[in-house]
Amino acid sequence: TQLDISVNANINGQIPTELGSLTSLTELYLWKNNLVGTIPTEFGKLNKMEYLYIDENLLTGTIPTELGRLTALDWLYLGWNNLKGRIPTEIGRMTSLTVFSVDECHTLDSTIPTELALATDMYYLILNGNSFTGTIPSELAAFGTSLDRLYLQGNQLSGTIPSELGMLSELQVLTIEENNLTGTIPTTLGRLSVLQTLTMYKNQLTGTIPSELVGSSDSLETLELHNNQLEGSIPDIFISFYNLTTFYIDYNDITGSIEFMCPLGIEWMFADCVEKVECTCCSDCY
Repeated sequence: TQLDISVNANINGQIPTELGSLTSLTELYLWKNNLVGTIPTEFGKLNKMEYLYIDENLLTGTIPTELGRLTALDWLYLGWNNLKGRIPTEIGRMTSLTVFSVDECHTLDSTIPTELALATDMYYLILNGNSFTGTIPSELAAFGTSLDRLYLQGNQLSGTIPSELGMLSELQVLTIEENNLTGTIPTTLGRLSVLQTLTMYKNQLTGTIPSELVGSSDSLETLELHNNQLEGSIPDIFISFYNLTTFYIDYNDITGSIEFMCPLGIEWMFADCVEKVECTCCSDCY
């Protein structure tokens, strides 16, 4: 059974707790309205629910732990609200969950629970635009071949990038920019042979850009490393990135020439080519 009351600015007020008694519901769409108040704990009774969309509203409060009872749930969209607090560890009990989105709530905080990795069929994990702290859990590697997209940008994550992320062999998008990450870029990310987007700008990453990233050369289209503390030169083997359309390495301490990348015809290539980097084909120089 499906109930779709979405994309209507005239729908406001609180979500009726009585919806929790509609136990035959398999799909509930309440997204992009002007709903206020909290997410009803009664939603934990909807044990047949497969698709739950309540994103893009004005909801407040915390994510109810009761949602962890929805073991049939496939897609859960909670983002673009004003939710606060932590992600309940009970979300890991949703063994059928493939999409979990809590993006752009801004006041969700605490650490990313390692229990999320128990939902081993996860396809999209969307946690960007919040206030999560702590490290990126190495346990996320348990997603193995299921995870396609991992969005962690715009939080307050710290520590190093786990080398275990290189085990996510089917990952196509990894965005970890605008955090407080330190250390070097793991060479294991070169194992992500179908990766299309890798963005890690505006962190505090150090060391050189590893030549091992060329392992993604058949697929990588976007590589954004600007505004870090990276040094050294660009590996010559990067000439293999023939699908690359966006390459940002500006505001680092990278030196040397990247003229060898000019034949690739990269549409957007930014570098510190006023003083540090030799590049006559860059879109912008800093």
